[in-house]
Amino acid sequence: MESLSVTRLAVWNAGNESIRRSHLPASDRPVIYAGSGMKIFETSVIETSAAANNVGLTLVDHPIVGFAIGFDFLDPGDGAVFSVVHDGNKLTDIRLNGEIIGGRIWRTVAHGEKPTEGGSQQWNGVSAWQRPRSGRFESRIGAYAAFVMLLLCGFVLVLASQWGVGLLLIVIGLIVPSGVLLVSQRVYPPLRLKSFDENLGG
Repeated sequence: MESLSVTRLAVWNAGNESIRRSHLPASDRPVIYAGSGMKIFETSVIETSAAANNVGLTLVDHPIVGFAIGFDFLDPGDGAVFSVVHDGNKLTDIRLNGEIIGGRIWRTVAHGEKPTEGGSQQWNGVSAWQRPRSGRFESRIGAYAAFVMLLLCGFVLVLASQWGVGLLLIVIGLIVPSGVLLVSQRVYPPLRLKSFDENLGG
């Protein structure tokens, strides 16, 4: 028995730098496509953060058959919501593939669910731990490491009766890493897109 579904897919810039059209490699642009055995009947852009982004979709057949996402630019927090009419009824029927020069594409689905197939936590054949890490991710890991090291060294110095240096390290360990973590927080999803569709509030 065949089924017809409508999937809403949101794409946005969760980084802290603008993404421009020139950052999309011609040979591997971000493409919305259907899983094995599935068909896409129609796609459309139903909401954008700003008209100036000039977000659009183009039918492509290489390196994969689907609809390539294009735009003039996406500032941090900018994005769009796409409607995809297709057969099938699984979360993983509609996928997003491609590359961004100087960045990467993170994939998830609404309500905190993880796109999985066959019981393994993979998307497009790549597990979460095998994926390349973004600069934002590395900054957060570095901030956590600095937080632990500075606090540890500070407490050791305090116990060794070197109060001045120890307290200074503790204060630095509390302020600097916290600032890095605050700056590196993601906008997930942008408020304009989230307000358009409550299903994006995962």
